[in-house]
Amino acid sequence: MTFAENLNRLCRERGTSLTAIVKQVKGSSSFTTAINKGSLPKEDEMIKMAELLHCLVADFLWMTSLLSRTLNLKMRMKKISSEFIVHFREELNMSL
Repeated sequence: MTFAENLNRLCRERGTSLTAIVKQVKGSSSFTTAINKGSLPKEDEMIKMAELLHCLVADFLWMTSLLSRTLNLKMRMKKISSEFIVHFREELNMSL
């Protein structure tokens, strides 16, 4: 999940909207569209958003990081499995 997806999910879970949170933090809701298109708020703004949502700034980024690590692990496991199969076949052919 992206930063915006995580932030929107957290807002929904807490019964509010990204627009409402951005308006409280920036005084205007116009930055909402920029966030949804991939822009990141300033660090102090992220901290204020986290305070309003009763969460950690890391919660905005957590799923993105977890998904990336999970996909990376799956790719490495697939490569290891493929290498094992090749090695096993080579060993099997040598023993015949």
